[in-house]
Amino acid sequence: MKLTKLSILLLVANLATSSADAAITSLLADPASAISSEDWDTGALANLWAGSHNDGTLLTNMDTGWQPTGAWSGAAISTGSDSDGYLSDSLNSHTIVLNMGSSVSFSGFLHAQRHQAAGDSVKTMQFWATNTDPGANTTTIASTYFGTTPDASVDVNIGDRNLHSYEFGGTELTGQYVVMRWISNGAANPGGYVFQLGESDLVPEPSTTALIGLGGLALFLRRRR
Repeated sequence: MKLTKLSILLLVANLATSSADAAITSLLADPASAISSEDWDTGALANLWAGSHNDGTLLTNMDTGWQPTGAWSGAAISTGSDSDGYLSDSLNSHTIVLNMGSSVSFSGFLHAQRHQAAGDSVKTMQFWATNTDPGANTTTIASTYFGTTPDASVDVNIGDRNLHSYEFGGTELTGQYVVMRWISNGAANPGGYVFQLGESDLVPEPSTTALIGLGGLALFLRRRR
């Protein structure tokens, strides 16, 4: 096989532009405890990440157009009578802190909006993972974290209540405490029927793939000399 300069350049270009791929393949267990800045109390939050739905049902239904309905155990998490969970409209963004009980790793999540109305939707979710207890005062937590660059930030679908999966673009977060900022699309009642952190099968980023390929190419060329 004769490698010309042109063929080498084409090979390098292909390696450099190869896209990374990932898919949620498993869900994390419920947090040991949770707090939020508004309507949700600790007990209600714990039910949002219901272990009874950590059996593959959500993984099967994600990204298929499926919508959770009714007061099934994974969704009955609001402090009122609704089957969805929400945060009140007094703030444009809300603080949620999960104590996972021990350090965990995650690279994405599943989420279904609580309502199809745009104003009742979460627009953006920001994440910080840490092994340091951020405390119980959500106002202090917000002032500490929200002025810093999040470890991950995702704009979520606001057009429907379907169960969607979201990944952090190949980034994996690790920590016992997960600080989240849920930013409302219209300062109404954002929340969700379903939210669960997940882990994905990560494929090396394009730059990593390119480096591996270039290393193999260099070895091949060296042996030809």
